[in-house]
Amino acid sequence: MKRGRVTDAGLEGVQGNVTVSKAGRRAWFTLDPQRVTFRSAEEIEGIIEAHSAGLAGLVGREWHERTTSVPWREDEWARALHADVQRPLPGWGGYLADEQEHVNRLNLAPKLTMVGVDIAASPHRAEAFAQDVEAIGNALSGVIGGRPSTPAELQFLTARSHTLGAPAPLELPDARAVWDGTDLAVFEDSALWTAEPGDTHLTVVSHVDGRKYTRYVSVLTLEGFDTVDIPGGMGPWMHLADRLPFPVEWSRITRMPDQGQVAAGLTLTLQKIASQACHWAEEHGVPVPSRLSDQGVGVQEIAAEVASGRPGGARVESWVRAVVGAPTLGELRTRVDAFKRLYGPRLVFGAGLSQYHRALEFIPGASLADEAHKRRMSLNKYSAGLPTATARVGDPYGFHLGRTAGTSRQAALWAPWRAMEELNHSGLALAHGELGTGKSTLLGSLIYHSTMAGVPGMVFDPGGPLARLAGVPSIRGVSRAVNLMDAEPGALSPFRVVAEPRRDNYESEQEWRAGCAAAGSLRMELCADILLGLLPAAVAESMVTQFVVADAVRLVGGHWASDASQVIARLRDIARPDTRASKGTVGGADSATAGYRLHARHVAQLLENVAALPQCRLIFGRPSVAAGQSFGADGALLTVLTMRGNVRPKDGKRRAEWTGSERVGHTLHALAAFYAGQWMYSMPMSVRKLVVVDEAQVEAEVDSGRTMLRTAGHDCRKWDTRLILASPEPTLAAECGVEERVGAVFVGRLKSDAGVDAALGLLGVPRGVGYEKRVRGLPNQQFAWRDGEGGCEVVKVHRPDALAEALDTTPGEKPAVSHMLAAV
Repeated sequence: MKRGRVTDAGLEGVQGNVTVSKAGRRAWFTLDPQRVTFRSAEEIEGIIEAHSAGLAGLVGREWHERTTSVPWREDEWARALHADVQRPLPGWGGYLADEQEHVNRLNLAPKLTMVGVDIAASPHRAEAFAQDVEAIGNALSGVIGGRPSTPAELQFLTARSHTLGAPAPLELPDARAVWDGTDLAVFEDSALWTAEPGDTHLTVVSHVDGRKYTRYVSVLTLEGFDTVDIPGGMGPWMHLADRLPFPVEWSRITRMPDQGQVAAGLTLTLQKIASQACHWAEEHGVPVPSRLSDQGVGVQEIAAEVASGRPGGARVESWVRAVVGAPTLGELRTRVDAFKRLYGPRLVFGAGLSQYHRALEFIPGASLADEAHKRRMSLNKYSAGLPTATARVGDPYGFHLGRTAGTSRQAALWAPWRAMEELNHSGLALAHGELGTGKSTLLGSLIYHSTMAGVPGMVFDPGGPLARLAGVPSIRGVSRAVNLMDAEPGALSPFRVVAEPRRDNYESEQEWRAGCAAAGSLRMELCADILLGLLPAAVAESMVTQFVVADAVRLVGGHWASDASQVIARLRDIARPDTRASKGTVGGADSATAGYRLHARHVAQLLENVAALPQCRLIFGRPSVAAGQSFGADGALLTVLTMRGNVRPKDGKRRAEWTGSERVGHTLHALAAFYAGQWMYSMPMSVRKLVVVDEAQVEAEVDSGRTMLRTAGHDCRKWDTRLILASPEPTLAAECGVEERVGAVFVGRLKSDAGVDAALGLLGVPRGVGYEKRVRGLPNQQFAWRDGEGGCEVVKVHRPDALAEALDTTPGEKPAVSHMLAAV
């Protein structure tokens, strides 16, 4: 039996990023994580080739690669988020505590991969020693992203390696650049290892952060492998272990001999095979065994790889081990079986009897335990393990959006205003997905997070589920839900929904006046589009109709105090031959023919008939407040606009088939969305803002709507506004011509081929390599998220506990929701 403190690992001291041990000195480097999700096989193969090219610079050396996990510090995340918010609500402290508690339950653990490389130069020759360390650093930098490990990282890896199987330590002694043999006792005293003869596990009793843990640990060794395609169906094969619901530690001690010696050895092997074949065929007169012939072919292929001179063809010798731990022996057996099933049958792992000494290999600076199970492979096959592969998406700080839901569990954080304030990127984000994918949960969570952070928000949700947010206790006092169908007359006047520019948002009087003129032009364009939209399709599509409506709108002008009923009056004026209006029409007096005037009278009559409808008071009534002011939400931080009871045409129904009520409903929807998109201009430019427009595809159906979305998508950066446009199908960006301005993209489950193809284009994901199936099969509340900075992962959205009732959109009466709506 082997039992006691771990004092025989050979580690004698640490000097900066160099470990001193009986095996010699090793310089340690930390490798950058690599994103592999939603990448094509060619891209992953390129990453593997790049790793091989870097490692090829270590020829003639031995190196020790360690992959572990570090605890995700929710306390540090909370401090960073708190430092970023500007005007949080009074309940911010409780909100932050709830979010921390949720994150803590996820047991998130980012990867840490470090490589220690033998230093050939003597430490007594300082200049040569420094040059050797620099040469190692040059080989590991570049695409591999190796940088000298910090004392804190090396200290963490040493502590983690002594307490195998236990939770990662959160608290460690102050990191120092130099540790001698006596200082290492802090690690040696932290754990007691026990190994019984004949057992395929060892027992580790450790003390981590003041708590005692007993773990049963099994060291699994790669004993054999079949052909591993690069990258093939397995992808980065060490990355597969991230799918397991328990942590796995990795260690690879590797040697790269001189390739000239390798070539000579291969030549000798071929000569031996040829001699044996001759022995069988000539001396015994029997056919050469197929196995011997196959061996000859295999050696020839390896020799050709080495002779090619490609970095990936170089040969290495490696001892690959993984550690699996559990609190009980029964659970350990279950986890070991799960690990073996994950990799079998192509990679075979076994637990040998030399558990104690093989576990020592995981400690930085330790020597190889034994030569058994040496795996010879090409450098490309070695690099195909890609231990740095992980999920990378989101910002380094921000709201807790959820966690990655692919092959590893990482926190997905989003700081919605970082793109504009720090990176000078667009603030336009898109959210797409068919009914039932969880868009309401995604949008509602983001709205709740930003409101708690004190960010003013304007939300247009025509169906109304998000209106329940205004009844959530923690934000009820600063939120309003307004059903526009019950709003005052003129609330959706095309002259009112375009915000009047604020003088304090412009540096000069000239710039402000230019902004006012642009707003007036936009009001006129919008008014013309809206009035044409209220007319039957056959009438609206007539060129004469478009001329007379444009004439009447031009006569009214674009001042915010105008109203749509004035346009009808101007149409009546145009219809009378003796008025100045009839002589100021498009084309001058010649165009004001009897037929033109008659057409103007017919259009006026049609619009008067529409204006008499009860719901059209919202368009043709005279508003009582100035343009840009909120609808009955004075002083509200969050305003949610809904249109419950509005009748819109079904998707796909031809415009010529729309009823009068459907035309009105479509027009009201477009005006409300227009107002929400324009709201940011009524706010101070320097203040963070959030605008969410659901079913935004309606805006893209008219010229003025497309103009508004293009302009808002362009301006949201300088207006510090996170603008989120949501629609079922991901064709909105192309229809509005804003593909180049899109920052973040969220894509939920889609079914149509055209939608899936458009979604992959927005995500920047290669087509035709299998990701179409991934998008079609996304579960509810899971979205493929492109963060706008190169990251793209599937994320499971986190719904805060405070929103459990408010964001439950499944059918059926919910008393808690009824209470919320009553409170609103």
